Amino acid sequence: MGEINRLNGALSECENRPPKVVEKVVVKEAPVQTALATAAVAVATKNGEKWVVSFTNGSAKLSNEAKFVLDQVGNDAIVDVTATATPIGGKEYNQKLSERRAKAVADYLTNRGVKVNSAVGKGADAKSGKTAVVSTLQ
Repeated sequence: MGEINRLNGALSECENRPPKVVEKVVVKEAPVQTALATAAVAVATKNGEKWVVSFTNGSAKLSNEAKFVLDQVGNDAIVDVTATATPIGGKEYNQKLSERRAKAVADYLTNRGVKVNSAVGKGADAKSGKTAVVSTLQ
């Protein structure tokens, strides 16, 4: 009987506590990036719009999250794509990987009817990491 009274007391204590408020910030409904997951974020810039798509390590495959962000690019847009890789790995490997990433993004956008002005792989970039940036032309 003592255990039941202890549990009832704990339950009453929980019921009397104020609720805990948890906030979550969402940018264009894109998922939050985790260390292991592929994520994508859309960013508006002063000179036009810019979409940033992240890739998993060593991959040029577009995730569903990346496609979601790329689907936000208007069909009437004319864009440039610049892709990079992290400095992990050799220079030649990173260059080819970034080129494959730029091509994957450009192909996806072209298939949607978006005009791709250029698609460039820049190799390794410690600041940008494993991303492809899509920018509208002004």
